[in-house]
Amino acid sequence: MFIEVLPLPWERRTPCRAADIRPYLANRCGDLAYLLPRSITIAASFDITNTDIEGLMDNMGTFLADSELPKWRRRLEHFVQLHLFHDSDIESIADSDNPQPWIIRMLKDGGLDDMPGTPSDPNAQYGIVPCTTMPNHAVAFCHDAGRFKSWLVTSRKPRQGWNWDSDIGHECAHAKVGGVPLFSQGVNADARLAFFQEGCRPEGLSSSEWGRFAYCFCELTVVAARGERRATGTGLPAPETTRELRNFLRLAHGLMPHFGFDDALEEVRMDRTIDPDDPAMFLIGAAALRVMRHLTPMVSRGEPLNADWYRSLSR
Repeated sequence: MFIEVLPLPWERRTPCRAADIRPYLANRCGDLAYLLPRSITIAASFDITNTDIEGLMDNMGTFLADSELPKWRRRLEHFVQLHLFHDSDIESIADSDNPQPWIIRMLKDGGLDDMPGTPSDPNAQYGIVPCTTMPNHAVAFCHDAGRFKSWLVTSRKPRQGWNWDSDIGHECAHAKVGGVPLFSQGVNADARLAFFQEGCRPEGLSSSEWGRFAYCFCELTVVAARGERRATGTGLPAPETTRELRNFLRLAHGLMPHFGFDDALEEVRMDRTIDPDDPAMFLIGAAALRVMRHLTPMVSRGEPLNADWYRSLSR
């Protein structure tokens, strides 16, 4: 294992002990290595020992090779069996290049660095924008030559161990196929209050609602690829109620009529949760994956995308 002292890439001042662990994980995962994100780096504080780093690497290798990635492969193959994608589509998804590197932050007590700042603040040169529901998961950013760069940053919860399902499995899927747009985190505190109302029209959506709109695509992609089930009214992380899910699908279909959101809407019934193996999960996931192919290159954007951008995807 090669460890070098480097500054945190977004802040460029705080030194850390950095290790590129993708080659190690690729060796551990064998023929499943093609499902790994292209960039996986541990960034550890100086009170983290080599034994700590090597232990995390070993446990990640076991979890990904024996449990997580085989599950992804089975579920991606099922998309083909349901005639939602061709084999070539799955190959393209597996070969996707998420420009958002995955940084696994190791601090003695867990949690993340306190680096407040939002992309909407013109004075913020860098920052870490945590998820409101999982504050040990975040998107870090910096300004670089007039543009944003962003990183997906994951740690364990303060004073707790690593949660393999959430901290590693879920975040690995984000890093591979469900990149988290910077603008969706920047408005996430407001966006969680945003509710897609019955009959909502694109022209009336706020920036927070557009941020939530994009956030839903990346979350739906991840849960469909992994087969997650959440303790919400839909069984999904977002949208959390069936009414909002149906409104979201109607809005998405109106903007992108050829992406399959109408088929998903037909399968979503009121007041029932969606099981990971339910056909509705795969229909929703297939439509979201089609959007993520276009949304992924935009993950470092600071301002939300609007109706014109989404409409352009169907032209």
